[in-house]
Amino acid sequence: MKFKLGIPTDLEELSQNEDWKELENISSFFIFKILILGFGILISTFFYQFIKEIISIREIYSNYMDNWYIVFLLIPLHEVCHALLYPNFGLSDKSIFGFWPKKFVFYSYYDLPLKRDRIIIAMLAPLFILTVIPVLLISVFELNYIYLAILAVLNSIGGAGDIFYSILIFSQVPKNSVVKTDTARVFWKEV
Repeated sequence: MKFKLGIPTDLEELSQNEDWKELENISSFFIFKILILGFGILISTFFYQFIKEIISIREIYSNYMDNWYIVFLLIPLHEVCHALLYPNFGLSDKSIFGFWPKKFVFYSYYDLPLKRDRIIIAMLAPLFILTVIPVLLISVFELNYIYLAILAVLNSIGGAGDIFYSILIFSQVPKNSVVKTDTARVFWKEV
């Protein structure tokens, strides 16, 4: 595993290679971010429905406002969850964790192509590990663990982009393909 400070890898070379195709995406970065935020709010509302009888939204909000720094712990943890599904559980030297100060973005990616289904599973891993499992624990065992609820709700908002990209990959990339991403751009080719 490597740590990188600054911009993720540049995939410009793949855009010049006719074997690789770039995933079709929303062309406006601003519109994309607004859509993802709206999608994230819908997703968090969905997951909140499972725990609302145990923990109120007011309780989550007031505790979050008192402990806002939790988000700075959540983001790197979210990225580690992606890496757990990379080869060697993210411990390979091709697993890249990074922080881009200019855009204040944490990221992780695998520096070699991965099979389509593996990249989709890796993209969705934080949603299952940090949202679905905590929501199930809270709702099934009626746990009143406010920090677990905050983690689940915040991660569901942050996982919206992962869900969106997974849907795009699933709908555009043939099953027998490999995918390479730098967290902003996604390229694929059939193998």
